[in-house]
Amino acid sequence: MAIFKPGQTLVTKEPVVDVDAGLGPGTLRFQLVVVNERGVESLPAVLTIEIPKPTRGVRQPRRRQPKPGG
Repeated sequence: MAIFKPGQTLVTKEPVVDVDAGLGPGTLRFQLVVVNERGVESLPAVLTIEIPKPTRGVRQPRRRQPKPGG
């Protein structure tokens, strides 16, 4: 899994990059530039995403406890 750090370039020969699920809340901007075997670079493709802060008061569903004796 790739570890992204702000302002740093990540170079890979793999056609797929998994994004770390532990990224915190905020606005993130990803930029992809593809380089072919001759060293020619593509125009950048930019993706901006927003990871919201967790909502307060969200609870997990409670499991019902069996009644004693039954």
